[in-house]
Amino acid sequence: MTTSSDDSVIPIGRPRQADPAAPGSPDAAQRPDPFETLERYWLRVAAGRIMPHRDEIDPRALSGILDRVFLLERMAPGVARFRLAGERLNGLLDMDMRGLPLTSLFFPAARDGVNSSVRALFDDPARIDMTLDGPREGRRGRVAARLLILPLRDRDGAVTRAIGCLSAGGATIKAPQRFDIVAEARQTLLGYGTLPDPAVQATKNAPNPVRPARPYLRLVVDNS
Repeated sequence: MTTSSDDSVIPIGRPRQADPAAPGSPDAAQRPDPFETLERYWLRVAAGRIMPHRDEIDPRALSGILDRVFLLERMAPGVARFRLAGERLNGLLDMDMRGLPLTSLFFPAARDGVNSSVRALFDDPARIDMTLDGPREGRRGRVAARLLILPLRDRDGAVTRAIGCLSAGGATIKAPQRFDIVAEARQTLLGYGTLPDPAVQATKNAPNPVRPARPYLRLVVDNS
């Protein structure tokens, strides 16, 4: 699958070990919080607006957590697919996740809830923060995870993109790994931005295109 020109490539890999920065990991307290890192960067780039644009996101600023970061594209109401995914996310399904729906990471019983969250993410728009839980596999224990998704505007100013982070730990991960939703927090972003977005305002204020005049019929009388 090809990558569009507005996305930067994130290295693909297939790690099988739990994320040391994930909730429940004994090393989590000693490593940078990937969720805090992502959200702080997202807020800094937004610079007082409700959200930043996709083109303003620089992967180099997230180099320390890129293996857990992903980009989503809205395909239909309640449906989003991965445009890019970090190597740890690819390791959860043991495959390149580009082009797959977000619901591919979830058990069937949880997918209606995911679709509802995706609808809120783009339509409200909203910040989505989920606590996830994987199945218990003998002595491995459960795989605890957290998922954070933050909306982005596309080049036309519409909310059709999102950036997120998923970190899973608590056990050695056996791919393919899927999750149930344990808890979810949604926070609408309307009213939180204090500055207007010039690009969006320019789109709203653009004059309507001049439509060509409709062709008309002319009656020709031949008296010859």
